[in-house]
Formats: sequence, C-alpha cells, structure tokens
Amino acid sequence: MPSSNYFYSCLRLCFQLPNWVKWGIVLFICSIYSILFYNLFVSPTGFRWRAIYGDPDYPAGYTIHGIDVSRYQGSINWNRLRNAMIERSPIRFIIIKSTEGGNHIDTNFRENFSNAKEAGFIRGAYHFWSNNSTARRQAYYFLAMVHLEPGDLPPVLDIENKPQNISTEEFQQNILTWLHIVEDKYHVKPIIYT
Repeated sequence: MPSSNYFYSCLRLCFQLPNWVKWGIVLFICSIYSILFYNLFVSPTGFRWRAIYGDPDYPAGYTIHGIDVSRYQGSINWNRLRNAMIERSPIRFIIIKSTEGGNHIDTNFRENFSNAKEAGFIRGAYHFWSNNSTARRQAYYFLAMVHLEPGDLPPVLDIENKPQNISTEEFQQNILTWLHIVEDKYHVKPIIYT
C-alpha cells in the first residue's frame, strides 16, 4: 500500500499549507473548471446564449432592427424597450411567439402582442413548428389564436428541425401546407424563420 501512504502524505501536506496558498489552489481549480465548462457546454451552443449576452455581429448597413420575444423573457419592461438600441439603431419591430404545435399558446402572447402595439412597435406573431401535429391542425390553430391587424408584420413560421421519420420532400410539403393555409387567410406570404 505505498500508493495509499503517498496519498495521505500529500493530503497532510495540503493541510499544512498557508491559507493564501489554499485559496490560490481553489481559484486555480475553479478557473480550469470554468474554462472547460465554457468550451464543452456553452461555446458549442452559443447561439442559445445570445438572448443573455446579445449578438455582436449584426449585418452592416442595416438600420432596422427587431427582436423576438416569448414567455421565456418573462415580464417585459416595454417603456425601457421603447428606448433600447442595437448598434446605435432603435428597435423597430417585435416578433412574438404565439402558438406551438396544434394546441399550445404561449402564456404571454396576448399580453406581449397588445403591449408591443401600445409601445409603438411594429409587431408580428410567429408559430413554432412541432413535428407532433399535422400541418393543417397547426395552421388552423394559429389562425384561431392570432388575429393580425393592418400594419402588423406578415405571419411567421419558426422551423427548428425536421423529423427523422419522413423524407425531406414530405416535410417540405407539410411546411407548404401550413404556408398556403395561412396565406389564404391573410393574403400575404408568411415569413419563414429558421
């Protein structure tokens, strides 16, 4: 058991170190942990953290900026948002999550939709595509829950992933079905947000 004795000797030596050295070791270990955590978990999915830290790479030459909001932003301070700037340009439009799938409405949609208009923003509503409902059911649910008015942005379809169990062509046809149903109602081509 020489390795066990070696371990206990090292442990005894650590307890005899001055406090400033112990704190230095703890800070070093925390720094290494933070670097590893960032590189392994945060950096590969960095786009998910943009809502917290902002996206520093906006297209050059564009002065019209907007944001999307949903229940994940919680209660929004619309007066403060009215004066918010992105790259020295004011926020002009808000796209608000309305529905998801064939039976889910964002809990903050109605409040956000109303408040965005009162705050003077151009507003829009987006439907989050779900692979668990048919295209028709999702389109008609969106139309039942969202009542766009003149001056609002065209309806938006947010598509994040394709189901593995159908072909690309079938998936495209499903998306087109949603787009055609919604276009027939509003007489404007929907925006695809992906």
